[in-house]
Amino acid sequence: MSTGGSRSTRGAVVYESIDAATDLISRPWNVQWSGRWLRPALLFLSLLAVFKGLHRPDRWGATQMETDYSAGFIKRGLLGEILRHCHVNHYNQIVVLAFLFTVLLILELSVLAFHRITQVTGTPWTGAVMMTSFGLTYLVSLTGHLEIFQAVLAIAVLSIRRARLFLPVAIAASIAGLLVHELFLLVFVPLFALRALLDTLQPGPTSPGHRNEPATLRSPFLSGRALGLLALIVITLVTALVLSVAPTLTPPKISMLRQSMIARLDFPPREWLFAVFARGIGDNLQIMEGLARTPHYWSMQVESLFLFGPATIFFLAISLRQVRHWPEATRTLLRIAVFLASLSPLLLHSQGFDSFRFNALTALTSFLVMFIVLTHQGSRTRALQVSAFPAGWYGVAAFLVAVNMGSGIGLLDNQQVQLFPQLESLRDGLQDCLDIVHHKPLASPYEPWQEVKWDPAHPKVSDLLCLNNCSPQQTLPEQPDQPAQNKTK
Repeated sequence: MSTGGSRSTRGAVVYESIDAATDLISRPWNVQWSGRWLRPALLFLSLLAVFKGLHRPDRWGATQMETDYSAGFIKRGLLGEILRHCHVNHYNQIVVLAFLFTVLLILELSVLAFHRITQVTGTPWTGAVMMTSFGLTYLVSLTGHLEIFQAVLAIAVLSIRRARLFLPVAIAASIAGLLVHELFLLVFVPLFALRALLDTLQPGPTSPGHRNEPATLRSPFLSGRALGLLALIVITLVTALVLSVAPTLTPPKISMLRQSMIARLDFPPREWLFAVFARGIGDNLQIMEGLARTPHYWSMQVESLFLFGPATIFFLAISLRQVRHWPEATRTLLRIAVFLASLSPLLLHSQGFDSFRFNALTALTSFLVMFIVLTHQGSRTRALQVSAFPAGWYGVAAFLVAVNMGSGIGLLDNQQVQLFPQLESLRDGLQDCLDIVHHKPLASPYEPWQEVKWDPAHPKVSDLLCLNNCSPQQTLPEQPDQPAQNKTK
């Protein structure tokens, strides 16, 4: 007992020291942290962060959206199969659908940041760190990529307040999310597991006039919720392993899929994508092992750490502060769960080269973990509002908002950050809207590099494996895309 008490005392001293340091940092600023002006100002800064990265879907995203089961069952094919049956195969339709889901994601995050979390903390500053972050800018730049559709689905599920309804919906959403893209296992399933764990350890109110019993490690793990949590983990792991361990299509099947997409779409599909279907986890590990030996790879990691690390650490610190209000018997388990759910997207670095994309997803998951912990705690007692966001943290949040607005780097597929006042981006967006309304075909995105053409004789070769040693016969210069003659509508 004395050892547990000394640990608890040391933990309290650490948190009090952090609070005192943050208070000391923010005191000289003499900032008015609340007022009628605050929320409109933060909303305006959030819009600037969104427009910094907003652009039409690139060809990788558009090709992924249209990948279907026409050549057999394949990973990442569920969304494309749905779109094929809905006859969505024109780039204009893809642009409208992709922007619709991006807007849904922004709205969902805004509700979490400026409504749900603000109700608990009493201030919009906590959510503003996410809504002004370069992580949000980078996520918006992924318009058309499958992560956007998955994030919309995951946040909708996490917004369910009834514990009995949450688990079955989370299991169904996990299976659907994995069929859209297997990264759902490392990005969003841990969030579902954390929420289910909190519900298991601390059930909600039973009936008026009855107090909840303190959470313990004994009885909750024999409950139906614990069995549901176990089912969630087992089902998602099995589904992910089936999709990811081995290549999902043989070269003849990939050729069939490629020809089917070329005939059906009014833009040339991205050739790199077909090499992905010929590779499994082992192939990706081998590729990344070679790339990790290059200095360029680690310089990108350091740069990405400066861009996404501060916001991620901020969200993680607030989550860990809230965990200390849970019964002592559950704190260690919850701290481990918070760390895993927040940082699990970092494991994606072993499977791909997109360092900035994976770290932006880490910033998103750490924010969602903070949302889960804060709202779960806030639903139990109003007294936690004071401890959720101490006065000293206001200065840290304001500093991060300022840093976020000055952050920027080249986005995926050579896209550039659009800086204020972003008039050119707004003008292009307005012109695209007018073209879509008047049924004028938009020019599909054009990447100005030489792309390796997929070859059945070398099914695993792609741009990533052929940066410097491709023969001239293997590469062809990309040309501005022309709509197919039989695709007028």
